[in-house]
Amino acid sequence: MQQDPFVARRYYLKDVPDAVEVRVHRPEADDVDYFCRVEIDGLASPVRKKAYGVDAMQALLLGLSMAKTCLTASCEFKRGEIGWFEPGDSDSGIEAHF
Repeated sequence: MQQDPFVARRYYLKDVPDAVEVRVHRPEADDVDYFCRVEIDGLASPVRKKAYGVDAMQALLLGLSMAKTCLTASCEFKRGEIGWFEPGDSDSGIEAHF
């Protein structure tokens, strides 16, 4: 069985038919550091970024933080067009309490 490449994936509701999908991939080694790929689909501009850390834990935490920042900075989120439980939620549901 193939392992899911994501650590976390969440769908956000949107005023239009398509949902917004946020994906944070598993940490990967890159020479001396680690990175997590962060992808967001369903926004006007899709997001494809990497969050780097000195180890897998830091890369994961920074990836989650990057996902939240990219989502909440989007025009769609600021206009209240997307949300976790319903469009217009001001809570992204991604917190950094560790």
